[in-house]
Amino acid sequence: MQGLLSTRDVADRYDLQPITVRKWCLRGLFPNAQKIGRDWVIPESDLETFEPPAAGYPKGRPRRPAPSNGNGPPAEPGDG
Repeated sequence: MQGLLSTRDVADRYDLQPITVRKWCLRGLFPNAQKIGRDWVIPESDLETFEPPAAGYPKGRPRRPAPSNGNGPPAEPGDG
């Protein structure tokens, strides 16, 4: 019988936080992961060919610009 792993189990294997594994489940990186209630279970077979994504911001998704605080550059003397 194939074993099922919790997000905590997978996180421990890759030295990560469980929230990271939950995000991977939401992104579909484990094709056979199933959500049971509020928890995810991941079949061990999904880890056989799994390559963790590179750390950092996901590719193909533009970053949001920094929020503007309304403070522009200082005015030059004689402006306005």
